Amino acid sequence: MLAYDYRQENPPLVLLDVSAQDWSSAIHQATSLPALLEQFPGTGWKWDDSDPSPS
Repeated sequence: MLAYDYRQENPPLVLLDVSAQDWSSAIHQATSLPALLEQFPGTGWKWDDSDPSPS
């Protein structure tokens, strides 16, 4: 599930498994939907936190 994490002041877009018990497994994707759409063709989905953040 793609969601904004409103626990933070500037909510990032995160990927969260619908079977997750809490937000601790949320994986940062981008700072916003427009940012994700811009970077997605080159980076695709980030599947874990070891994926580099976009510059």
